Amino acid sequence: MDHASLTVSIAIDEKNIDSFRLSITRDSKEEVSFIKKVMHVIKSIDIIDLSNFIKLEEVTNFLASKIEYAWKMNSKRVNITKHSKSWWNEEYRCVLNNYRTTRNLENWKILKSTVKSMK
Repeated sequence: MDHASLTVSIAIDEKNIDSFRLSITRDSKEEVSFIKKVMHVIKSIDIIDLSNFIKLEEVTNFLASKIEYAWKMNSKRVNITKHSKSWWNEEYRCVLNNYRTTRNLENWKILKSTVKSMK
């Protein structure tokens, strides 16, 4: 025989790599505050002389930094894992809490229909 089989075992550990993103809840006071701050920044930008590239770049960098700052001040950190549910929101949380409080069959049906429509 001119060759021999080679068998290699490689152990692969299952690791859960958590990541996060910053998020603002829709129709929240944080969203309103963020929008107000962005509108204020946009209104305050001096756009009289944008005739050269340098001035345009300064204005866009200023706008980007102010929007980023407003986002960081009004958003919250949301951890994303392999078990995260993208459809789980405030509406679902309210319907679930309502069912858990009453244990009513009608509320169970509402909960199931809410889950189905969100997924």
